[in-house]
Amino acid sequence: MVNTGPVTELFRSADLLVRCRPGADTSRWIVTFDSFSDHIQFDNSPLDRPAFGEEFLIRRGYSIIAVLGRDNRWYQYPEITQALQNIAAVTRDAQKVLAYGSSMGGYAALRFADAVNAGIVLTFSPQYCVNPRAMPFERRWHGFCTSIDWLPEWNGKLTCRATPLVLYDSRLWQDVVQAAMIARDTPTRRIPLPYAGHPVTPFLHELRLLTDMIPALLEDRFDVQAFQRAAHARRRESRNYQEQRSRFLRKLWPF
Repeated sequence: MVNTGPVTELFRSADLLVRCRPGADTSRWIVTFDSFSDHIQFDNSPLDRPAFGEEFLIRRGYSIIAVLGRDNRWYQYPEITQALQNIAAVTRDAQKVLAYGSSMGGYAALRFADAVNAGIVLTFSPQYCVNPRAMPFERRWHGFCTSIDWLPEWNGKLTCRATPLVLYDSRLWQDVVQAAMIARDTPTRRIPLPYAGHPVTPFLHELRLLTDMIPALLEDRFDVQAFQRAAHARRRESRNYQEQRSRFLRKLWPF
């Protein structure tokens, strides 16, 4: 199965691109927000790269809208509001819309879910906020975040009509706090994955748990408890799990 419709641009500026790739079924859309990348600033045409999960979703024939930023700015572009309005015009009459993202893309999926009419939100290791003034403990991307002009309309208290799924490493304290902040503001289904790392997607890929997540969510058959049982049962098959667990234990007992 492959995508069948023409690829169009719903929005483009110097800093932001929204690419629309309809599949055979346009009653269901996936809006994917691209992730943080150390390599973006070295790419001569960064907006024309594949977005998070885009190639995976294309191969499976989904109707997708991919959102990409020029740099690691957590989508704090003044034109993001217009871009989201253009997405909403496509998804307004859809039966189902899934917002999708990992880490920085997870932040965007949460913050922009209502704006793009998402009834399902799937995020991996997302942030509630990385603004140093609001979250001084969060130092992982400090060099990038200090220069961002944070847009007040997309920060502060989080609102989300859907109940987002938040998958995160429950042994990584920064991600635990971020998940707790998300759940403080809006009803959330948290899925802790001990020693999965940041982001948790490589761990899930190693355990072959990513492939069925989206169809299961779109078809209302995703079983959170069965998913967690499978992750726990297979966890030692993951190299990421082994490395993260060893690193954690060395901090507790470094001898």
